[in-house]
Amino acid sequence: MPSSRKRAKGKARKATQQANKQCEHGLLPKTSPRCWDFMDKFLAVMSSADSIMSTATPEAWSMAVFCHFKESNKDGGFFNLLSSEAEKKWGRSYLLGLATALLVDDITSASAWATQTACSIALFISEVEESEIGWIVDDKVPLLNPKTRDLIQGNERDVVRFLKKRIKCNCLNDLYKQTKKLPKVGRCSGCQKQMARKDLMICKDCRVAQYCSIGCQKQDWPEHKETCNACVSR
Repeated sequence: MPSSRKRAKGKARKATQQANKQCEHGLLPKTSPRCWDFMDKFLAVMSSADSIMSTATPEAWSMAVFCHFKESNKDGGFFNLLSSEAEKKWGRSYLLGLATALLVDDITSASAWATQTACSIALFISEVEESEIGWIVDDKVPLLNPKTRDLIQGNERDVVRFLKKRIKCNCLNDLYKQTKKLPKVGRCSGCQKQMARKDLMICKDCRVAQYCSIGCQKQDWPEHKETCNACVSR
């Protein structure tokens, strides 16, 4: 029977090995060369949006990267590379793993760029999940549900919760516990004032737009009308 010292060394060795084994956050095995092409094109799209980071607000950055993703998907874009169901499942696992890694891995965890890019990827995953035509994202008005509305407003609490519900590992557990304590905040669609979500009124038709007062809602109606109708008809 090994001595207590040997057992302690064995446990320490196993702990070190486990720490050195980097989690892939549920990434599925690649099923074809098309998966590599998808990775390359997706990362290229992310890089093409980097130039606006220094001047954009967090919300503008999230929306800009999200729009880059959508634009690059038109006319045979990167999602069209994933033809089989197995490839589509891999693509979803890749996006979830990438967004999770940006939030929890090493230096990037404290980076505004990492947080907002994770938010953008979460927005894109949400758009894919909501799309009626599967993994080819359409060109309709985006962000037509409360989930994507809260994501685009840059709430780290909502981004972490969105990803945690979808990944297979426990890597977001600690961050989830931290961000769960953050207040639920939203933004008035009229004056853009940020405030507690519970104090905002919801448009009764689209259930997406939020307002701090009836006055703001009336003033914003000419701008909101088209989006509201699109939400109701979708």
